[in-house]
Amino acid sequence: MPITPSQIVSVLMHEHARLVAYINIIVRDEHVAEDVLQAVAMAAIEKAGTINDSTHLHHWLRRAARLEALRVLRDSHKHALLFDAAVLDQLENEFERQAAEPVLAHKTALLECLALVEGYSRQVLDLRYRDGLTSRQIASRLNKRSDAIYRVLTRVRTTLRDCVEGRLSRVQEHPDA
Repeated sequence: MPITPSQIVSVLMHEHARLVAYINIIVRDEHVAEDVLQAVAMAAIEKAGTINDSTHLHHWLRRAARLEALRVLRDSHKHALLFDAAVLDQLENEFERQAAEPVLAHKTALLECLALVEGYSRQVLDLRYRDGLTSRQIASRLNKRSDAIYRVLTRVRTTLRDCVEGRLSRVQEHPDA
């Protein structure tokens, strides 16, 4: 399912500083970097229907930022500031690696915490997120009341959130452990 314009805006807000820093390395002018990002943001929103998911969006944003920054430099005749393509590839790979690190830590923590959910709670969680059923549909399937399913999901989400946050804080406190 394609990403929505509101999801694009959310990612852009979250990644703003990182993207401006990336563009600024290429154009070497913070104001120009902001202008480039604005052009990239508009293009991303226009292409929302063709961007598959957040991973695709992150890659697309970096690639579009690079191309737009280079176009701006070419148009302004600042050829002396252009980096070699290999340097830009290396720079883009480093930004991508750094962007992926927190995602991997969160994913690992979530998978570890999900492994701790068992029994009825796990059944409800699977029906909701693996099978995509609503609370009402789960209640009907399990012959329970909707509010009971809602309470189970709320409790499990809270438990998972606390577990993930705890694991991430332990990793930050002891990164080599």
